Amino acid sequence: MNSKGLACIAFLFNTVLFGTYYAISKEVLGRIDPILFTFFEIITLVPVAVGILIWTRRQITRKVLKRGFLLGSSLCLALFTIAIGLKDTTATCTAFFPSLGGFLAAFLAWMALRQPVAKTTWIAGALSIIGSVLLIVNASLGGLRGSLIALLGGLFFTGYVFLSEREQKDEHDP
Repeated sequence: MNSKGLACIAFLFNTVLFGTYYAISKEVLGRIDPILFTFFEIITLVPVAVGILIWTRRQITRKVLKRGFLLGSSLCLALFTIAIGLKDTTATCTAFFPSLGGFLAAFLAWMALRQPVAKTTWIAGALSIIGSVLLIVNASLGGLRGSLIALLGGLFFTGYVFLSEREQKDEHDP
């Protein structure tokens, strides 16, 4: 199997796992502290990480370690925040907020990078904002706190995506 086929299968597998994450995690978070849950979730990746480190040990430099630490820390922050938000609100609400990342990305591209953004993107962003406001307004007081934390987690995920994109561009630039 070529690497493109393997990447497509991995992408599909990642999508299925991410789609089931909220429903399964919500039940578990009723019994386990969110920080502890996220710690164990991240620890399950250690064997894979060690394998990758052994396999690519010749390409590892101080710069690569710095980038890996930065990206890993930002993803960990997003995962911690989402788990804390998920404990206090519904899985639907928590899963919805990362969708605002697309609107935030379009807004930042328009404001900071002066890139043109299609009208359909603005319409989709407006619908995302309306949906988010409706979710927050209809949440109970405890759910409101969870919704705001989940919103913050969604913003952290967006920041992670921007950071990883920047790191990839920096790697390919001379």
